[in-house]
Amino acid sequence: MSELQTLVPTIEEPIRLSADMFDDALPNKRVSVGIRSSTEPINIIELGRWNAFAPDPTGGLAPPPNNGQSTGFAYRVMNFGPPSLPLVQQPNFQYFPLDPSLDRPFDADALVTPADIGPGWHRYSATIGVNFVTLMLDLFRDGLNNATGLPGVDSEVTWSIVPRGSAPFDSLRIGATSGVTSVSGAVVDNIVLERVLSIPEPVALTMASMAALAMACKRRRR
Repeated sequence: MSELQTLVPTIEEPIRLSADMFDDALPNKRVSVGIRSSTEPINIIELGRWNAFAPDPTGGLAPPPNNGQSTGFAYRVMNFGPPSLPLVQQPNFQYFPLDPSLDRPFDADALVTPADIGPGWHRYSATIGVNFVTLMLDLFRDGLNNATGLPGVDSEVTWSIVPRGSAPFDSLRIGATSGVTSVSGAVVDNIVLERVLSIPEPVALTMASMAALAMACKRRRR
């Protein structure tokens, strides 16, 4: 656990936590990197490995898309303010949805698990705004979707949810997820906690329009 300068997300500057975790693909692992408030247990975000499941936060009976079965690569967003639809409750230890094509065709299940992916360094990240949290998993930290081979990440989830309190994030935690024990550990590297510039949507649209106009002018000159 490490105390930090208090970080408060703004509309212009969300907060991003990213970390690389080496995964040995062993089962029943419970390790994470996370941030929260140290004054009281609020605004808990954890990223890493977990070996159980919680109810679907959108109101179903099991966490999509795994029908109540754990798949290993997990995130947690708890003790925030009231969530907005489609959330009906806060997402407690949900699993990153991964492309089914990454599953080994001849194993005993139809899930994408660490055993299917194999050992490697994976990058987890969470971007926290004033009314959202976006969580991403980049397998092998290669900047590619390993199912399609295209640039991007392997899984991305965004929930509409608001941090609580005037000092929402001032504690970085690494190790056993939420203080529980784990049968095996993990190696963590490249932990980055930073502010990121968010371009307001109208500005982003204007920039896109200007780029399109520039391309059109270039074609005319040819």
